[in-house]
Amino acid sequence: MKERLRSAAALAGRLSAREQALLAVFALLVGAVVVARGIVAPALAVRNGLERRAVALSRDLDEIARLAARIENLERQVQAKGATGKEGKGFSLFAFVEKATARSVRREAVSSMNPSRRTLPDGREESLVEVALSGSPLAEIVALLREIERSGKPAYVKRLELKRRYDDHSRFDATIVVGAVAGS
Repeated sequence: MKERLRSAAALAGRLSAREQALLAVFALLVGAVVVARGIVAPALAVRNGLERRAVALSRDLDEIARLAARIENLERQVQAKGATGKEGKGFSLFAFVEKATARSVRREAVSSMNPSRRTLPDGREESLVEVALSGSPLAEIVALLREIERSGKPAYVKRLELKRRYDDHSRFDATIVVGAVAGS
């Protein structure tokens, strides 16, 4: 390595002052290109990626705020219906979820449907139905969620879990927990 450096220095020493200046300018240009390609371009790419992510997160935040306002509104409606007794004595959450599922999801996609109840801290009782779907396309899951949300019944989606199938990326395994609160 030292031999090569000595031979390069000897070669540069034999060049005229003008050739040495051109060689120095060329070395500076090569160095600038290396710095631009190796440091500046990746940094700018990372910055652009972060800017795009910030814009996407900002849109997501707006959507989350809109959904939070909708959830608060629905909770107020559920509480008002619970206080006035408008939810109806004959409303069965399990029967409602079963009908909504039958209208929107293929029968073979329904793995299980499990009802449960729990008492809330304020003394009211919350009924829950957990629906497990296996191998459903996203359109069926959305149709079921739409059935529940637009029914006008005192039911709400409490939890939704989606897992993409490893063997078919167009199908999902889903767990949907639907709830309804009855007055005490």
